[in-house]
Amino acid sequence: MSRSNELLHRFESLHCAPDIIYSIGKLDLKEITECYAMILFMKRFDVWNRKNIYAFDVGCGKRPTLGIMLAYLRTWEIISLDPKVESREEHRRVNRFCVYSYKLGEVSPFLKPCFMQYEEIVVCANHSHHQFSEVENITQYAGVHYFVNPCCIDNLPKNIKGECYINTKIWSDKNRLYYFYLPKKNFEKAREENVSS
Repeated sequence: MSRSNELLHRFESLHCAPDIIYSIGKLDLKEITECYAMILFMKRFDVWNRKNIYAFDVGCGKRPTLGIMLAYLRTWEIISLDPKVESREEHRRVNRFCVYSYKLGEVSPFLKPCFMQYEEIVVCANHSHHQFSEVENITQYAGVHYFVNPCCIDNLPKNIKGECYINTKIWSDKNRLYYFYLPKKNFEKAREENVSS
């Protein structure tokens, strides 16, 4: 099966592509196609054009490629999370971007003040091994725009309508991109209803 270079050509045409590559460090072309396909998918939704957004690149692996791309292409606050992420000096030079070697579920309780400053949060999970419950827990603080390209575990929400797009230009057979919107939940009201029933 021949690979299409379309995503790579579109990525390298960005004015900030050299800065993104420098900030990432080691270049992985397959990963570039996966992450840039996610960026193009995200552009299809209104949230892409919003300014005041807190975004997470969850389960990014050793290199926070998607988070760095987002930091250069958006004015959002970006955090890349993975227990195995390698923090480099080049990462610290990227505006509005930081990396932590934790899982989303481990940092969520400490980020509650940040979450509460935003009505909505973006969570991106590109071939991530996170659990969906970690994303769902954020809905007690804010609505969540959840973009996911599943890998080898099922981290899709159940019984929630979403959108799916298959991008055959990605250099992987894991080429299904999903979007779900998870509204903010009133956990206190839900608890009260459970107690009274």
